[in-house]
Amino acid sequence: MEIKLRSLRLENFKGVRDFILQAHGENCVIKGINGAGKTSIMDAFLWLLFDKDSRGNAQFSIKTLDAKGEALHDLEHSVEGVLNIDGEDLVLKKVYKEIWRKKRGSRKSEFSGHTTDYYIDEVPVQKKEWDKRISEIIDEETFKLLTSPTSFNSLRWQKRREILLAVCGDISMTEVIDSNNELSGLVTILNGHKVDEQKAIITGKKKKINDRLKEIPARIDELDKSLADVSGYDKQAIEGRISELNKEIRAIQDNAEVANLRKKKAELQANLAEFNMNQAGTHNRNVMVYNEKKGDLETEINKKKASLKEIDERIWELKARITKNETKMVRLREDFENIDKMKAPFPDKPPDRSEITNKCYACGQDLPEEQIHESFDKALAKYNKDVAEFNQQQAEKLAEINAEGKKLKAENEEKEATIKGMEKTLKETGVEIQNLEKERSELHAPVKPEDSQLIKDTNAQIKDVEEAIEFKTENLPDTGILEAQKKAEQTKLAEIEAAKKTKDRVKELGAEEKKLAEEYEELERQTYLIEQFIVSKVNLLEEKINSKFELARFRLFNILVNGGVEETCVTTYNGVSYGDALNTGAEINVGLDIIKTLSEHYGIKAPVFIDHAESISEILDPGMQTIKLFQDSEYKELEVVNE
Repeated sequence: MEIKLRSLRLENFKGVRDFILQAHGENCVIKGINGAGKTSIMDAFLWLLFDKDSRGNAQFSIKTLDAKGEALHDLEHSVEGVLNIDGEDLVLKKVYKEIWRKKRGSRKSEFSGHTTDYYIDEVPVQKKEWDKRISEIIDEETFKLLTSPTSFNSLRWQKRREILLAVCGDISMTEVIDSNNELSGLVTILNGHKVDEQKAIITGKKKKINDRLKEIPARIDELDKSLADVSGYDKQAIEGRISELNKEIRAIQDNAEVANLRKKKAELQANLAEFNMNQAGTHNRNVMVYNEKKGDLETEINKKKASLKEIDERIWELKARITKNETKMVRLREDFENIDKMKAPFPDKPPDRSEITNKCYACGQDLPEEQIHESFDKALAKYNKDVAEFNQQQAEKLAEINAEGKKLKAENEEKEATIKGMEKTLKETGVEIQNLEKERSELHAPVKPEDSQLIKDTNAQIKDVEEAIEFKTENLPDTGILEAQKKAEQTKLAEIEAAKKTKDRVKELGAEEKKLAEEYEELERQTYLIEQFIVSKVNLLEEKINSKFELARFRLFNILVNGGVEETCVTTYNGVSYGDALNTGAEINVGLDIIKTLSEHYGIKAPVFIDHAESISEILDPGMQTIKLFQDSEYKELEVVNE
């Protein structure tokens, strides 16, 4: 499709009282001093089509102002354009004017708003029909991209990137892998997932491993602190000393009754020593389990509290939006009432045949007899037409307000339902936190071995046996010192065994730490390959996209400090980013280059408006009609110069 502008006429539009652009579908230059209204030409063209100015604003001043800056009343503000679309002319006209009405019983008309009239090929149409016809020609977004050199680069970078990918096409995974031998193992790593999905999975695994790697040193440190110093102990020598003490004790324990008591005491002491030895290792393990359980509970509690905070903030945002919508709905109801109560600017009743006179209903002049009834019929037809048009306009405006109100109400209902669900989640999460805190409060630190009831009971039994032995052996040699020495040696053996178990656990944690570090290193390698894939893909994509343009170049990713990459879309020219240090001429030519490529992609040519054309020494030819807006101090008023 090729769209050319044949002519454009402005009347009382943004200070331009009467101006005609006769372009005849050819390139032309519009010259004028600053403030003469050059930019208003493009504003008028876009307002004619889409009700917006060249900056995309729907609300802007159309009216002509007086010397005091006040709007002049009783003027029609209009733009009429003749477009040639694939060889056929289309005449479009839009008129913006004030509405003045007399209230009942008042002689003076009062201002009650504005109205816009639409004409297609000089035939009046409704706005709905107008919008439909314009949309059949071209959509607003595409038209702006093809008519303004600054339009593309004024979009958000995400939208610019989307357009470029649509124009030039994406790069397949096979193409990327074939371009870099280093990526040959990537398919196995992805395991059927998309690149972004697998990257997220790997990131999750790395976080889990990293969290565990942070915990292990603390666990090892706890075990090291609980480890008794047995470096000066010789297990074989201690066992030999215990054997010698047993012989000495048995030599004294000749009395049978005393021997039985001493045997019982020895059994109790042996049991106690074994229990102490087992309890030392068990206690250390219990302490470790207790600390791990407590730490896990506290981590989970903190996560859920953070979740509560996020939900609270989201609820606040939703409630604020609901309040804003309710305020808007109140305003809509007021508008609805005002429009519904609006009175028509003509009598409540139609002309009555009983009131027929020889005066013309339109101008008041005397009429011949044969024209009197004809005049009345015309007056009645005009009245009926005015009533129908007034009712239709009023109904359409009421329908628009009602539709917007329903939309806002539905949006609020949806948000209230979301809030209700979030509040339920808040309550459930609060209960979960209470349960976790209760579980944490019910945790009890392991009882120290020396506080065990079994140890206390066994020591009591040993004491009873020792008292019985003392009673029976008042005249026998005392073995108490030997027993104490033996007990001390047995304690050393228990400490050696406990230290061994603690060291074994430390080794296990060390082995786990090494294994996790290896797994983390492998995940880092996979992350590197994925990032290299992204870099390779973007490089290929940039080459493919940049090959479509003569001047413009595009950077589609940034290299981060940590070696990762992030998506972007920056337009450059000769290595300089658009909007940074490029002069106006370079920015316009880059924009024209982009328009040229987009025009080929969409298969549409449209008139291109080039503002500040005087700042460009050599303008790139985009291959379609151009209208250059040229600042020239010699032209006090706007003047068209055909190229």
